Amino acid sequence: VRIVVAGDAAVGKTSLIKTLLSEGFEEDVPDVLPTVVVPPEVTPERVHVSIIDTPSGDAGAEALDEELRNASVVVLVYDVSRPATLERVSSYWLRKLHDMGLRVPVTLAGNKMDLRTSETEARALESLIKPIMEEHRELEVCIECSAKQIFNVAEVFYFAQKSVLHPTAPLYDVGSHTIKPRAVAALTRVFRLCDKDLDGELNDTELNDFQYQCFNVMLKDEELTGVKTVVKENSPSGVSRNGGVTLSGFVFLHTLFIQKGRLETTWTVLRRFGYDDSLRLREDYVGLEKLSNLQPDQIVELAPAGSAFLNSMFDASDADKDGFLSDAELAQLFAPHPERPWASTDKAVRYHALDKAKGEGFMSRTAFLQRWRMHLVDDPQGALLSMVYLGLPSERACDAILVSKSRRRERRAAQSARRDTLVVSVLGGATSGKTELVRGLVGLPFGASDSKAGKSAGAARDVQVDPAFGGGTKTLVMISVPESQTSAFVSSQSNLESCDVAVLVYDASVPQTFEDTARLYQILAASRPSLPIVFVASKSELPAAKQSVPRDSLPARARSKLDAAGAAATGASGAATTAAAAAATGASSGGGGDQAHASDNDTVDPDEFCALLGIPEPQRISMKTGDTASIYEMLVGVALNPEIASSAKELDGSAAGTYAARSLQMLAVVAGVGLVAYGGKKLYDRFVKPSPASHL
Repeated sequence: VRIVVAGDAAVGKTSLIKTLLSEGFEEDVPDVLPTVVVPPEVTPERVHVSIIDTPSGDAGAEALDEELRNASVVVLVYDVSRPATLERVSSYWLRKLHDMGLRVPVTLAGNKMDLRTSETEARALESLIKPIMEEHRELEVCIECSAKQIFNVAEVFYFAQKSVLHPTAPLYDVGSHTIKPRAVAALTRVFRLCDKDLDGELNDTELNDFQYQCFNVMLKDEELTGVKTVVKENSPSGVSRNGGVTLSGFVFLHTLFIQKGRLETTWTVLRRFGYDDSLRLREDYVGLEKLSNLQPDQIVELAPAGSAFLNSMFDASDADKDGFLSDAELAQLFAPHPERPWASTDKAVRYHALDKAKGEGFMSRTAFLQRWRMHLVDDPQGALLSMVYLGLPSERACDAILVSKSRRRERRAAQSARRDTLVVSVLGGATSGKTELVRGLVGLPFGASDSKAGKSAGAARDVQVDPAFGGGTKTLVMISVPESQTSAFVSSQSNLESCDVAVLVYDASVPQTFEDTARLYQILAASRPSLPIVFVASKSELPAAKQSVPRDSLPARARSKLDAAGAAATGASGAATTAAAAAATGASSGGGGDQAHASDNDTVDPDEFCALLGIPEPQRISMKTGDTASIYEMLVGVALNPEIASSAKELDGSAAGTYAARSLQMLAVVAGVGLVAYGGKKLYDRFVKPSPASHL
């Protein structure tokens, strides 16, 4: 603690320090004392204290400013016998600290009270001090003293040190004489942690456990009775009919401590429960070490202990026991948090399912847990920290989460050991419909989006997995990437590694939107070949527009395959039959409308593009009509079987046959007859009957 003593010339700065050291007054003192160092073993708080004297006048201005910048607390001294020095506290000294940008507590010390001649002078000075204290909230305390009479000298430095170690400003608003909201939030968390039976009050056993945990002493029965009496007299709702101290009573007790100058009591409690001076939990208290080496391809999920904790919080907050949390109940649940988690920002909005009967403003238990799973995907450390704020004991924080293996290691593990949360990144143009696709995951109505341009939309839902692929459910998390952030996303390897599937959405009703999306596909495939990618053709309720990709823009291997297929077709004996089949294929274009087959011109349509790359054809959906083509179930299937939609296929021999069987089975289950008839056959042809020219 660095205590810097400042003030006008001849107010007694040096004399105060000298009297503190010698416990006697000396008439002759130097202009400026050297720095005084008080070792920790002689201070009550066992902290290192330095007391710095400062010069007066222009000659020492530079040295003064340097010391002020390094101060933990400033003691501003004025002479009670010279009111002008008090006036300069406000007009010069406090303004100087403000102009320097200093945010440190200030102790105001009125020295030379031995020179005061009457009570009238005292009342006059008091009338000057009060408005100064009200205007400048950094003033922690004002105390009068006398270096000559050795009166309140030690107290000046005690209160200065105390203002650093036990500051008033974070806890209490001196102007309104009320405890600050963030302090109430912190005390609410402490109360919850001490309320072991979750009945909303602290019984005698819980109060004594709290007392011992913080102060290592137990309260006697008469002391407990005395505490409750004080609370009940001043806060009628502070003691329940059962004789327990309620949250309002607990907060009142600490307000009383603060008002009586016993801030060290409240700070002892808060620090014991992990808070720093800004009333945020310390990192070393929370224990986030389990997440310190998290890799981009790992996922953080709720462990059974974490789900149990959140379920208990849901039950405790569901006051009317209707199985839903209203906005008011949710606000009460989040009361211990410095700021509400999940809140939409200028960069992101997150959605959850709405109950049709309840409508807006209510969250079901399932939606509540899904929202936490998304929070863990968005911000693992922030989500775990939020649970600790809500009352999860810090020593059990790491038991509340599971960290998955890397994908490479996970795929060698048994299905039951794999992650339950699958992350899908959704990319596309600003009007492609990607936000509606995300909102549709949780059943939100079409056209009611409140997401503005440039915001990332996200949602999470539990999706059933077909028994052929392990059964059960997986939590599907979908997060859209704003068009303005697409370039940054695809150029970041950590972003690409963080998702299980990439979905590329294009508006099938607008000509040539697929071409831009196809270019994005090639960038993604080159950056992370193992990333499964699914095309989605949105707005299928509108007339389809022509979609195609120039043949020369295809990857080299795709062009080789196309050339080989064309050569084989030319040399076949059934040329007429081949031509008819080609015409039929051209009629069933990926974007809709009349499109020529690749062999007839220099372009390929979306279906042919995907077939050449060995990935599923574009999934045609209409969020407006609700025709989603089982897209969400398909995405889970692709995430569990990434080879189906990945450009990195290196299979041969028996592995190809096994894989092809799994591919067809999965596609039949999750994508419907249309995809199997077209995309499934192409996959089968690709893996079971590859032509000699096929090397994709």
